[in-house]
Amino acid sequence: MEYVDAEYFDTNTEAAYRRLRAQIDAHALGQILKTIGYRYLHISSGFELTSFNSTAHVVVDFSPSGTLFSGEETGDTFRLERATRLSSRFTTALLRTTAAKLLLSPGFGIQHWSYGFEHPQRALMWLEFMKEVGTWDGPKFVVAHLIKPHEPYSFDKHGNVRFDGESWRDDHDPTVPGAFYGQLIWLNGQMLDVIDAILDDNEQTPIIVIAGDHGHEKHNPSISHDILAAFLLPDGGESAVYPSITSVNHFRAILDYYFGLDLGLLEDRVYSYGSTD
Repeated sequence: MEYVDAEYFDTNTEAAYRRLRAQIDAHALGQILKTIGYRYLHISSGFELTSFNSTAHVVVDFSPSGTLFSGEETGDTFRLERATRLSSRFTTALLRTTAAKLLLSPGFGIQHWSYGFEHPQRALMWLEFMKEVGTWDGPKFVVAHLIKPHEPYSFDKHGNVRFDGESWRDDHDPTVPGAFYGQLIWLNGQMLDVIDAILDDNEQTPIIVIAGDHGHEKHNPSISHDILAAFLLPDGGESAVYPSITSVNHFRAILDYYFGLDLGLLEDRVYSYGSTD
């Protein structure tokens, strides 16, 4: 709902990173929805910037021991934050030298007592949890960041899984152009199952936004900077969005339409990060 702190991308300094982290942690959308009575569930991505949120009522993470819960409702708001910032060297060494090493998948290891963002088991547990999220009582706001279909391409088109940290080869399945597309096809089917489950568990049609965290071909000015954005907006809410809408305005438009907050829209901007060499 606000522009990113461009200084972080320009300078990559620790101070700029802390400001970016604080901006993400105290994002306006969560604060607004909590104020009007929504329960905030934050589903960890395993990626540092979205692995936890100190303002969420419940933070959900995934580990070899099962699904982990922390947050305001557990009385331990910062447990996951502390775990994320602690070095994992001792933890990994301990796990690899005890009986617990049987739980580890070759090539991945354990990051901070939970699966890393690239681990296929995190994706599998994330998908199963999301199929049940609609059963949580009361009005709820769910942030769920899945770092797929990023590499490694652990899943093929049929859902076969590689747990060794490597991607399927591009020639693994001749029916798809490459391993990325096989994983994408499988994931698309899984997401449809998640959406069906959420709809089945809610008497009222919920608002669902599926959005990419970045676009594609950002260094080629001749190619569009489109970012995936798919909306389920009941009761005429589709009139609030438009084909060229960018991420900063997704929830400004939604909050204005459904709650009459008169936030207004910002200029739709595109950011390009990195060298053009």
